[in-house]
Amino acid sequence: MLTVLLVLAHEASATPNATMLLPEAAIPEAPTARAGVLAFTSYAQTCVNVVAGGCGRDAYVAGGPVLGADMPLGDHVALDVQAAGAWSGDTLLTGASASARYRAVRREDLVITPWTVVYGLPQVPAAVGAIGVAIDAGGRSVRLDASVPVLAGSLSADGFGDFPLWVPPLLSEVGVRIQLNEQHAFRVGTLSFVPNIGWQGTFGATRVEALVAGTEEALATRVQVERAF
Repeated sequence: MLTVLLVLAHEASATPNATMLLPEAAIPEAPTARAGVLAFTSYAQTCVNVVAGGCGRDAYVAGGPVLGADMPLGDHVALDVQAAGAWSGDTLLTGASASARYRAVRREDLVITPWTVVYGLPQVPAAVGAIGVAIDAGGRSVRLDASVPVLAGSLSADGFGDFPLWVPPLLSEVGVRIQLNEQHAFRVGTLSFVPNIGWQGTFGATRVEALVAGTEEALATRVQVERAF
């Protein structure tokens, strides 16, 4: 359930990195708004009678809309907000996030952007915050991107809690993006240990994105449209 809520809190951003959960290195040139649909399915094996082979897989399915906006404040700073909701039967799951990014290094072959982000999880209820750094490096056709949390903590009714220093880096995102032409790009990456693959199509001021991430036990799919203004 926590994984679903984290994905809902900041399921993806439609910047060129297309990170799923963590802030990316890119700073938009103009304000952007995005809307999309997220679906999440997880499977659990249940056995009624092991001897008789009475085992099966129960599916947990949730889906709903996600809305967000990314606002540049000059050439180096951007603020991003996002909210999402998903229904599973009669249950509504919600999440929201806000992040700030500062692009410290801007070269054609290397971009380095420290960031901070807060995820709101009403169902827990709790807030999870982190600081980290995003990197984007490479050439015009092939680029490597990474977003690495360095410190993280949580705030709930039980008070403030911090994570051991070795935990946040395990939640890093790493990917390789291949630019096929001016309009189409593919990205293959991981969120922690979860693989994902995505496609992006750029058509003027509009970008369309589709992404699938998951393992044998869980699968997340997102389709999203972003528009620059």
